[in-house]
Amino acid sequence: MASARVASQATNVKKRKGKKMDDLEFDIEWIPEDTGAPYEADDKFPDVPAHSIDKICKSKYGHTNWARMGQMSPTDLVGNPCEFDYTNGIIYFKNETLI
Repeated sequence: MASARVASQATNVKKRKGKKMDDLEFDIEWIPEDTGAPYEADDKFPDVPAHSIDKICKSKYGHTNWARMGQMSPTDLVGNPCEFDYTNGIIYFKNETLI
């Protein structure tokens, strides 16, 4: 019964108690794959002018390396230390260049 063994190793799998091994049922929560930018975050934040964001980033980190939250994927952020401004939807990168 290889399928039951594989399903028990998957994440977010819930077994129903009181069932025999042959009668197991699984509720699997499906997590959709990343489809890439643009993300829904673009519509949720106010439109702050780029020159204002440049000034904030320059005063905090000494450079102007930032992005809007809807333009970056989670994989783009891996290895790039950053600070999130959830109020305005801005990602301020702590390094001048991205990895």
